[in-house]
Amino acid sequence: MLKKDLEKKIIFQLLEDGRQPLYQIAKKVGATRQTVAKKLEQLCSSGLITSFAPKLEPEKFGLAIQAYIFMRESPRSDLRKKNETVIKGFHQVSEFHRVFGKYDSVIKVLVENNKELTDLVKKLHALSGVRETETFIVHSTIKNKPEDPFKKVLIVSEEKFIEIKEFLDGNEFVMGLFEAIAARPDDWQALAGRTGVNTSYARRLLGKMKNLGLVTKERGKYLLTDVGVQVYRRLKGIEETQERVEVREGSL
Repeated sequence: MLKKDLEKKIIFQLLEDGRQPLYQIAKKVGATRQTVAKKLEQLCSSGLITSFAPKLEPEKFGLAIQAYIFMRESPRSDLRKKNETVIKGFHQVSEFHRVFGKYDSVIKVLVENNKELTDLVKKLHALSGVRETETFIVHSTIKNKPEDPFKKVLIVSEEKFIEIKEFLDGNEFVMGLFEAIAARPDDWQALAGRTGVNTSYARRLLGKMKNLGLVTKERGKYLLTDVGVQVYRRLKGIEETQERVEVREGSL
């Protein structure tokens, strides 16, 4: 999990343009180049970032056909494990997933021509336990943005922010609870006491805040989620000036 807004901002910038230099990322996120470099090192070590590989256009490399092959297989785990090892070794296979439903797995492949695709399907049928395959060839790509779901997680959208702001502005008790949690996480009874809200009403409001993704509950205490922190900073106009200092080892 990402613990700080700075980490999210850095990753967001990498998703926007992974080629931009560190000093440019540092300028955009409001931190020093050294801080960004240290954060990237820690994010890689933690496994949140696994690769800086370039994004390639298949057709420009002669890989004119993209297809998805769905497979039905024997339920025997020994055969499946053996087939997984073999299929992962096929250089035409870029993705291999186990799925629920009519089929047991789906394979994404990139090949140069129909003959290469046909030969690959024949290899799959030759594997023990493969009972059936169905191939779908992609004729056009409408969207290919695997980074978009991550952007949604990293940044609160304007529509989401407006929805949350209307909820907070519509009830003074909600805003009071929200600010109280931002100041110090606490259990619902303590929060009700600190804000002067009726205990049963406080629980209902906290439930709504949780449904909106503003707060979460850990060990009996309510605290702001990543979304809650972003919203709070926007509402208060808070900049992460504390992140401009050097990041120490183990700060993640």
